Amino acid sequence: MTLHPVRRYCLNHSRRLFNRPSLLCGRDNMIAFIKRYPLVAFFAIAYATFFGGFALLMAFPGAIPEDLWFLFIWGTALGALFVVAVTEGWAGVKAWARRIVRWRVGLIWYAVALGLTPLMRLAAYGLNLALGAPAPPAEAWGGLAEAPAAFIFIFLTIGIGEELGFRGYALPKLMERYSPLVAALILGVLRVIWHVPLFLAGDSLWVILMVLFGDVIFAWVFVNTRGSVLLALLLHSMFNASGEIFFPLFDGAYAEQQTLLLAIVFAAVGTAIAVAAGPKLARRRAEPADAAPAARPLIAK
Repeated sequence: MTLHPVRRYCLNHSRRLFNRPSLLCGRDNMIAFIKRYPLVAFFAIAYATFFGGFALLMAFPGAIPEDLWFLFIWGTALGALFVVAVTEGWAGVKAWARRIVRWRVGLIWYAVALGLTPLMRLAAYGLNLALGAPAPPAEAWGGLAEAPAAFIFIFLTIGIGEELGFRGYALPKLMERYSPLVAALILGVLRVIWHVPLFLAGDSLWVILMVLFGDVIFAWVFVNTRGSVLLALLLHSMFNASGEIFFPLFDGAYAEQQTLLLAIVFAAVGTAIAVAAGPKLARRRAEPADAAPAARPLIAK
């Protein structure tokens, strides 16, 4: 049988480089690549959809309604679903879905998910006042009335888009090979890269610290709730929604100082959790009932 010239080139070229057929030549080999490198495939999809979406917004301003920018975030969730379906089949998809809706985790963890980040923002606010920031007038607290609606919107858009992928798939996958603390730090670095378009759009670079130490906090909640993505969704949504209250309170240098202080609070809380809970961040495994299959190496030997 005569091979198509492109197919023949792929096979010959890959044999010269790797002494094996290319994993990227043809549909079957693409699936083989995803199965061999599931995390690489997941992050490739997450980066491509988010970076590509921002590139479209910049290249064609007005072509896509800016109110719909969050749709690009959903590539992360859809990427997780696609990779799980390819690598683990229907059983894996069901296990992934169970993590998303796991709600029997204890009231204390609901209190943590809904109360911790507003308290952290309040601490940064108090530090800002102590360092000379002027007290905002009463009308500046108008975000209090908007916070509930913001919470629901964020939960259904940004929260679902990010958490179904990052905590629903990437974190437990990393935990197959690393301790929860190390997995959280690796995920934090990868999520900092994912946030690069937001930094280019004007987000403070202090957010890098919030992402890195915030992922330690997320991992702590995730592990202690037996891998509940629902609690991660609540934690993420409450952090963003509480920002609607505190972010407008200051402007100029005091607003930047508020962001810096919040990053410091994140670093303090994340470090305290890591020291107190240790690298496992909990006493029990996150996924006793529907653990993922045995770990595959990130890079095949």
